[in-house]
Amino acid sequence: MSDADFQQNQQSLTNELKQRPQILGEEASRFADYFDRSNFAFDTRQKLIVQVMQLTAATLAGYFHQAVIQLQGLALLSQLSGSGQDKADYADPKGWVTYPNASALQKVLPRKVATP
Repeated sequence: MSDADFQQNQQSLTNELKQRPQILGEEASRFADYFDRSNFAFDTRQKLIVQVMQLTAATLAGYFHQAVIQLQGLALLSQLSGSGQDKADYADPKGWVTYPNASALQKVLPRKVATP
């Protein structure tokens, strides 16, 4: 991707993030995420805009190489099984840590609660 194309995509994403909600439901859904996470600073969107504007094509390509090509960093594989099977046949990737359920995973992840 050329630098001009990257900058155009970056600006497009930034403009979309800055766009005001068009209907009440859209505005309410934005705030619902904050309440669900007990984050009453209401600043996630602004922080995301700052991060997007700091990106360069080189840093994004470097992240992709590290995360996808070298497989370094956090990766999550979630598998579900329907009730129509006697025994679930899940994939078993080598070298991955397996948690029996989402609660077990949540216990090992860092949690930060923003307070007003």
